[in-house]
Amino acid sequence: MPGRCMALADADCALASQRVTLQLLLAAERVRQNGTEAEYVGDRVMEGLVMADLALTAFIHERMRPKD
Repeated sequence: MPGRCMALADADCALASQRVTLQLLLAAERVRQNGTEAEYVGDRVMEGLVMADLALTAFIHERMRPKD
């Protein structure tokens, strides 16, 4: 079905975005643990990355569920 194909394509793009967001979050956490204070992006950026990941997860979940 065309609608289902579009939903799966949306989910695929969102999964790629989620992977990038998680990689940024991991890199920022490693800098927090091992880098200097000047290199750390800050708690607000870390929170923003987590919130972006949560939003992507909700979007992926919604697009993966088949409509009745």
